[in-house]
Amino acid sequence: MPTASNEAQTSDLAFLDKVGQSDIVEIDRNNQAIAPMGNVLKTLQALGLAIVAGFVCNYFRVPVGWLVGPLLVGVSLAFVKGSPRPLPAQFLTLGKAIIGVFSASRFSPDTLVLAGNYAVPLLGCILITACLSILNGFVLWRLAGVDRFTSFLGTIPGSASNIVAISEDLGAEPVSVAILQYTRMMLIALLAPSVANWLATENAMEAPASLISVPVAQPELGSIQPLWSNLLFLVGCCSLGTLLGRWLRLPASAFLGSFLLGLTISWLFPHQFEVPRAAFSSALLLVGVSVGLRFSWQTVKSLWRVVLLEIGLIIILMLGCVAIGYEFHLVTHVDTMTALLGFVPGAIEAMVATATQLGGDTGTVVALQMTRQFLILLVINVLNVVSKQPDTTS
Repeated sequence: MPTASNEAQTSDLAFLDKVGQSDIVEIDRNNQAIAPMGNVLKTLQALGLAIVAGFVCNYFRVPVGWLVGPLLVGVSLAFVKGSPRPLPAQFLTLGKAIIGVFSASRFSPDTLVLAGNYAVPLLGCILITACLSILNGFVLWRLAGVDRFTSFLGTIPGSASNIVAISEDLGAEPVSVAILQYTRMMLIALLAPSVANWLATENAMEAPASLISVPVAQPELGSIQPLWSNLLFLVGCCSLGTLLGRWLRLPASAFLGSFLLGLTISWLFPHQFEVPRAAFSSALLLVGVSVGLRFSWQTVKSLWRVVLLEIGLIIILMLGCVAIGYEFHLVTHVDTMTALLGFVPGAIEAMVATATQLGGDTGTVVALQMTRQFLILLVINVLNVVSKQPDTTS
């Protein structure tokens, strides 16, 4: 027979389930939720420090300073706290959506022509990049003692949130996959902009004008619409685009859904709308601090050997992708910055932001990154379906 204490415990569990695991709240003795004012203050503190870091990095001309500065702030706060301090998911979703709309406003139809003209070298470079990623997973499996599925999924570049979400279904360890994926994202966001900027400066060989899909000066011409109309365009594309991405079940639904909707409107009404620079900088800030705060240093400590090996493998992978991107530049005459950023292993939002600020073609970068990402997700989904097939060997 259930006792009063068991009934009370069941009631508490039901109440906590109703509140939701994503909300951190305090519970008093009367089973009432107390408004999480402490969490609001921590969120405001993180955003305030991220704004300061963004201004400092931007002042010292750090590449993609509004992303790198807040990212370092997020990692530092997670380190001081000793555990992840993630912002509400809506912040990261909003940041990705704004970057998607901003990228769409700079996208040119000429990119499709360029991709068609260079389909063979494009697919070849993507295949080589995928092989390098698989090799990294193999090395991690053999040297660090990580199981095969965890090492393979943890080293796949691109679509980290989708990979983490299905990792458990594929028999991998989701916490380890998350640590490996977000370690890659952090390193790529920190190192890739500086490496690409340095190489593009040292090897400043621009493509002929007919092969560059978006002239760098074009986005600066401004739209013919007033500010309120541009803001309405931004809000509409972000909100409806996010819903569209979820409905279509796109990878990185907020980014790609907003990108596709913004792209449609921008092509129907060319040079009519633009995303304010302040909104774009705010989006970089939200993405940077959100990613940084996701790190769990306790888990990193328990996986320190794996993480150290992963850092070395990521650096090698990035150098390999830089070499592939530079060869793609030599073959296709796409400008150096665009070719390098297009083959960087993952962190599509950071690479698009870098292309925007350092003078690359965001449309081509998105096309290259999205092509690889969709191919990777296709393989992952095939593995997911195969893993769920009943075992009939016995």
